[in-house]
Formats: sequence, C-alpha cells, structure tokens
Amino acid sequence: MIYLFEVPEIVDETDITRSIHSDRCNQQDFTRIHYFSEGRKAFRAFFKDRLPAIIRGEDTIDKYLPMLDQYLATHLDMLLILSRTSSFPINLEYKSHLADRPYQIQVSNATNEEVVAAEIMMSRYMYLTGLMLGTQNTVATMRNFFLQTISKKDDTTKNEYKKLIKNSLTSYEIALKTINKLYIFRNEILPSLATLRGKYIDFQESTLELIKGIVETNANSVFFELLRILDEQEAMVAIAKGSYDRFVHIQSILKTSGTSFRRDLQGYVDFMVHFTKMQGMFAILILCMKELRVENYKRKKYAELVNDQFFIAQDIFPAYDFLRSKKDCVNPELFKFACTFVEQEIIPHIGNVIAIFEPLVKKENRYPGEKPFLEWQTSSDYFEELNKAKALEPK
Repeated sequence: MIYLFEVPEIVDETDITRSIHSDRCNQQDFTRIHYFSEGRKAFRAFFKDRLPAIIRGEDTIDKYLPMLDQYLATHLDMLLILSRTSSFPINLEYKSHLADRPYQIQVSNATNEEVVAAEIMMSRYMYLTGLMLGTQNTVATMRNFFLQTISKKDDTTKNEYKKLIKNSLTSYEIALKTINKLYIFRNEILPSLATLRGKYIDFQESTLELIKGIVETNANSVFFELLRILDEQEAMVAIAKGSYDRFVHIQSILKTSGTSFRRDLQGYVDFMVHFTKMQGMFAILILCMKELRVENYKRKKYAELVNDQFFIAQDIFPAYDFLRSKKDCVNPELFKFACTFVEQEIIPHIGNVIAIFEPLVKKENRYPGEKPFLEWQTSSDYFEELNKAKALEPK
C-alpha cells in the first residue's frame, strides 16, 4: 500500500557555536546560534531515541512536533548569522539509506550556504520520512483490519476503519506540506549544493522530485481506502489516476537518473504502476454498474457503459496474473493486501458482468480494458482534495 523510506541520520556531533568568531558576534547572535545548536542535538536525539518507540506503537509523535517544527524554523536565521560571524569551517555528516547500502554524506570545508542548504534538505528528509514511519503501526493495523473485515459492511466496522485511515492521513498531511514547501524553494536551495550534488544523490533535484512523488502516492493510497468505504467511485478513479501518473513519472526518474536507488523502491514502483491501474479499473467497473442500474447516461451512453465494464471485466484476470508475476518485487504484506483487494473486491463482480453483457457487446468494438482508465480526464491527489475542502470552509 505504501513505501516507507529509512530515515537519514545525523552522524556528527558538531557544536556549531565553536565556529563563531567572538570578535564578530554580539551576545544576541551567539545566543541564537547556541539555541540552534542545542535544537539540532534535540532533533538528532528524537530520531535516535524516540522514533523507534513511536514505530512500535509505544509512543505518539504528536507531542514532539512542536520541538521538531521549531528546529526547522531556525535555519534561515542561522544562515544570516553565520554569514556575518563564522570564520571556521563547519563540518556536518549524515548517513543516507537511498541506495541498497547506507553511505556517509560529508559536508566539510564548505561555505556557509552549503552547510545550511545541506541541513535544510537532510533535516526535512528526516522529518517527513520519520512522520511516515511514525504511521507504520497504524497502517499495519489498518491493513490487517482490511484483510480481516473486508466483507463486513456494518457501520461500526466502517467507522473503525475510517478512524484508522484519518489517523494516518493527519501525519501525511504534515509530510506533504513539508515536501511541497521544500520543492517550492528548491531553486533557492539546490544551487548552493552544486558541489555536493555531484557526489550524493540526496541533493539532486530528481531525488527531491522522487521523494515528493512517493509522499503523495502514499497519502493517495490511504485516501483511496476512505473513498472506497464512502462509495465515491468517481473520486476513486481520479485518485487512482493521480497515483498512476505519479508512479509512471517516478518510474521514469528511476530509469533515466543514472543513479542506483534501492532495489526495493524500484520493485515497489513497478508493482504500484500496475496495481493503481487495477484500482482505477475496479472503480470504473463499479461506477458503470451503478449508472446502468439507475439509467444514468449523463457521463456516457448506454452502449459505452456496457462496453467499458465488459472489457474491464474481461481484462481483469490477465491483469491480475501479471500483478502476481511481480510477487518477488515487493514486500509480502503489500502483495497480500493487493491480492486480497483483487480477489475479494473485484473478482466477485466479474462473472455476472461477463454473463449478462456478453450478448450485448460486438466483438469488433473490442478495446483494452485499461482504456477507460488511461483516458480518464481527471486526476487528483489527497493534498489537492484537502485544499479544495479547506477552501470551502467558512472564514
């Protein structure tokens, strides 16, 4: 359902106050730099000491967010002060997990602009990947809940499932805002990292774009489940199309960047290209059935609705066979979730559709079952839908 990055790590124990030249620094600036340096230590300690407990479900991330947000808000102040007062090199070091093997990132003998830009990028990667990992226990509970109660339609079951979904989406909303803000300001940040970009994939624009896409599609995967419970088929198709388009784009980044990203990330993206397509086809199938049942031909004519659902139904089995051929590309939990979704949500509808509508469909009109999905005119994502909803709220 979702992909979870390993959180980058701050490896160094640098005391930034030691880089300050006392003759150039007034007491106020020194106090602010000291405050920043202590904030960085607390930020580092959170990911080392507290995040594992949050992942295990023994703690919650909410009470730590003010401290984490406060640290992120100090970076521009630090740059302004260091540009006036620093006379000694600041050496920072991180560990990254974007490749199959972890590697060290060393920011040494760098300019103040490089130091701050590197810290801005890496601390925000830590923040948003930590937020997503913090939902791991909730998402696992949600996935198990889905597998165990998928056939139940009572309101109590639905409400319990909705609560789990909304808890996850709250963290994704914060993660999405973080990566979107970083993406908006990439033209101000990335030029300062020109030297480091040649050494480390973490500072490349394509990597920022890739991580942004994964955060968006993670939120979409969870949001799709909420829409499924609410029987909002048109919104489901739009969200599935938004995720599909993003996965295709991420797939292109992985193939053309010339960089060796983690193999499990590449396998996950390849799998999700096909799975999101099947989710969209499923939503269109149900939508066509509902429209035919109530004789609603505003979106499409009768014959077009019949053709769409029949050709989707015909192509579900080969599409599912292809999906199952990707078993070794993804973790077992995701594979089980995808198979359960297809077998219990999609396949039960297929037999009746084919039996009822086969006499009405002309063979010469045959087209691929994925065509209605690929030609769907609207695509969306959770963040866009959230902004639309908030825009309607009373001021």
